[in-house]
Amino acid sequence: MDLSFCIIGKNESSHLRRCLTALKKCGHEIVFVDTGSSDDTVAIAREYTDKVFFFEWINDFSAARNFAMEQASEDMVFFVDCDEYLEDDSSCIEAIALMEAYPDALGQILRRNLCDDSNGGQTIYEDLVERFFDRRLYKYTGRIHEQPVRRDGSVPSACRLPMIFSHDGYLGTPEQKKKKGLRDQELLLRDLEENRKNNIPDDPYIFYQLGQASTLMADKEKALEYYKSGVALDIDPSLTYVQMMITNYGNTLTDAQRCEEALALARYEDRIDDYADYFTMLGFAALQEKKYLTAIYYYKKALGASGHNLIFAAGALPHHNLGCIYEAFGNYKKAIEHFEAADKAGHEGSAARASALRNKQENTSDKDNGIFHNFIFICDEATDLTRLNASMDSLRAQTVGFEHVMATFVCRADSKSDPLYTQIRAWENESPDNILVLESDIVDKNTARAEILYTVLQYSSAPLITIAEPGEMIHIDHVRTVRSFSDLLISYSPAVIRCGYVKNIKELYIEPAKEKEPQAWQIPGEEFSRIITSASAGYSFSADSLSGDKTGGYVLADIGLNLIMA
Repeated sequence: MDLSFCIIGKNESSHLRRCLTALKKCGHEIVFVDTGSSDDTVAIAREYTDKVFFFEWINDFSAARNFAMEQASEDMVFFVDCDEYLEDDSSCIEAIALMEAYPDALGQILRRNLCDDSNGGQTIYEDLVERFFDRRLYKYTGRIHEQPVRRDGSVPSACRLPMIFSHDGYLGTPEQKKKKGLRDQELLLRDLEENRKNNIPDDPYIFYQLGQASTLMADKEKALEYYKSGVALDIDPSLTYVQMMITNYGNTLTDAQRCEEALALARYEDRIDDYADYFTMLGFAALQEKKYLTAIYYYKKALGASGHNLIFAAGALPHHNLGCIYEAFGNYKKAIEHFEAADKAGHEGSAARASALRNKQENTSDKDNGIFHNFIFICDEATDLTRLNASMDSLRAQTVGFEHVMATFVCRADSKSDPLYTQIRAWENESPDNILVLESDIVDKNTARAEILYTVLQYSSAPLITIAEPGEMIHIDHVRTVRSFSDLLISYSPAVIRCGYVKNIKELYIEPAKEKEPQAWQIPGEEFSRIITSASAGYSFSADSLSGDKTGGYVLADIGLNLIMA
């Protein structure tokens, strides 16, 4: 298959030579259309091709592109911008083979856009753009940010090609960016006005691009206005540009200190399930609002997503910010893991953070490196393995790190042949330092929990103990918060309190399967009174003075806490 590379340009002498040098290596025809250059753009183009044409500029990129494809010798045309550079000319061979197999498709290339970031540095933003197609089947529409569409009006199919182009057209001085943004805005508003005159419904894509143009001009308020208008239309969040519009809207809201509005865009979560940029945006908005658990949730979703545009959103940024959160929680092991992953993904500064934490971890006391909390699960014939597995997942997700958690399973002595027992033993083999299995004849529906607890206490060295029902989802911040709360109680009590049993665990610390932050965690300033009982010594202590106290950033509801001396 032969093809014609088609390029339109005006005053592109600073970019054109690099672009054409890469294309020339592919060995195919190059068509260049000049739209009014006053520099040596045309002279440079003639060094690479004799197919140079002129088109009078009419403020319509589609018209110029359609003219260019008419000048091509081949029906298969491949459009390239002057500020785009093919990274590997050998990829053209495989791309042609794919288009021969799918001649009716729109060939997509991966474009790596070099952009200025908000910190004065640069970042890479990736997108897929349709550039390779049969001119007999397709034409361009739209004055600006033009798109190829089927001439017969049918829905096109896409073919992902193995070609990667670098693009530096988004770089420039503030004045250059503003000039480009104003040009784009003018043409987009013309399209919008023309559509409305012809009673054509507003197109969300136009508002998305208007938001982009306003961002280029550093006009955040106007960008918010356009993004809001686009999102308010009948949109399909499965479309790539819609996902980008929602994400850019959220990032702009967060940048304007309107983080709660950005978090409200989580309403699209069920329809955007594999786009890292979107979840990273929500994670950062949550982080700014100090909703750390919500931030963890969204950053982890970002790491699990395969689709992305901003390279940092798919790895470096979520990993680094997760490292910061876990460091604040005191989970140095988890923080180091994320900082190291962020460093591998290219985040500057993450390596230094990991190194500093490793040094700090070496100087941490044995008390802080040990197991903080023992969760006891009493398993009998009614225990459901699937639900128990969910409980284990919630323990592994604890913000303090699973290495500080012990899970003790009390099973019937005659249950060794049960699948439940087999699975629990498998967990013990995987994590022998954090899983303990006790076989006891006292596991019976008629046995008092206190008797079972007394037996388990003989095997526990953890300072805090919680009886949890198999299948209960332990809130991911449970261990850290209860530990902080118990330390606070010790400062009020003359007794040395070592073991705690949270009776009313469901009220505060259990996270329902479909809730990310239970409402019970959000009781603002509610007054409460606690009676702490030392069961073995008969000592009681009133903690009325703890009313309204905050621990770990949360207001604790009245949970009726019993503390047992070791």
